Amino acid sequence: NPTTVGWTPSPDGGGSQASSQRVVKTVGGVMQSTFLEGRLVATFGLRKDKVFERNAVLATLTPDLRAYDFKESDQWLPNWRLAQGKTKSMSLVARPFRDLGFLKSRVNGGSGIGRVFAEALSSFSLTYNKSDNFIPQGPAIDLMLNDLPNQTGKSTDYGFWVTMFDGKLSVRYNHFKTVQLNAR
Repeated sequence: NPTTVGWTPSPDGGGSQASSQRVVKTVGGVMQSTFLEGRLVATFGLRKDKVFERNAVLATLTPDLRAYDFKESDQWLPNWRLAQGKTKSMSLVARPFRDLGFLKSRVNGGSGIGRVFAEALSSFSLTYNKSDNFIPQGPAIDLMLNDLPNQTGKSTDYGFWVTMFDGKLSVRYNHFKTVQLNAR
C-alpha cells in the first residue's frame, strides 16, 4: 500500500473568535452654562454606547482534510451580541471673586504685595468633577459561560487654581479618586 505524505491546513487560527465584526453606536450630548455673571460654570454630559459584536463560524476543512471548506467557513454567525452602558459627567467651576470692583482696581492700579494678593484672589477658582463611565467593549463570557458585566469606573476630583503676575504663573491643585469596576 502506498502512503501519501502531505500537509493539511490547521483550522485553529481562523474563524470564531479570530474573526469578529464590531459595530459601536453612540448617542450623547453636552450642556454648559454660566451663572452669576460667570462666577459659576456648570457642565453636564451624557453618552450612551451600544456595542454589537458577532463572530465567524469555526474554520472547516474539506472531507479529505487537505483544504479549507470556504463555502462552510466563509460566513458570519447570525446572532449579534450586545453590550451597552452610559457615561455621565458633571463639572462645576466656581470663581467667587471674579470681576469684583475693589479687586479689579487694585489689580489695574495697585502695586506690590497688595496687587499680587488682589490678582490671586480675583483669579481664584474652585473645581469639582464627578463622572461615571463605561468602556465600550464587546460582550464577553467567563469560563463558566456566564456573561461578564461591563467595565465601568467612577471618578471624583476637586481642587483650586490661581493665576498671578499677569498670567505668567498659574498654580493648580487637584485631588482625584478613581474606582475601576469589573475590569477585564
